[in-house]
Amino acid sequence: MCPSTHSTVPCLSGTCSAVNQPQPRRCRYVNGGWFWAGREHGPRCACTAHLFNPVTNECSTGDLTSFAMSANTTNGTNLLYPDAFTTVGACAPERLLASLSEGVTGVAGFSWWPLSLSSQLAAQRNFGNKFALCLPGFAAFGDTPVYIGSYNDAHFE
Repeated sequence: MCPSTHSTVPCLSGTCSAVNQPQPRRCRYVNGGWFWAGREHGPRCACTAHLFNPVTNECSTGDLTSFAMSANTTNGTNLLYPDAFTTVGACAPERLLASLSEGVTGVAGFSWWPLSLSSQLAAQRNFGNKFALCLPGFAAFGDTPVYIGSYNDAHFE
């Protein structure tokens, strides 16, 4: 979900072309509502992304936008500091997120697509195609080894 005043990616940009590559999926369309209101065609148009909820198999449309995120960094042993970065994402209609857990405001993609969260961070931070996700809440990007000890010794917030 995005606030009513959010920036948009131009529809004629390479980023918009990358997000709208054909994707073989069959899903039930959920009306996106206000996303199509007041759309301009031409060089100032906003990119529309095609969104998918894998839990309900529903899809919709939403604005492609950029926003700031932050994640804690590590030297492989200790948590160090929050690192801010900008990422491209889409504004999903509230109904598309309704089936997800309470408090969830979005979904991050961890695929090989160029605009997945892991691919965007790899490109921005130059650590190549290396990514690890340790559930229930730890992600590692790049070459740095991570020493977490036994499960009972690991403390990530």
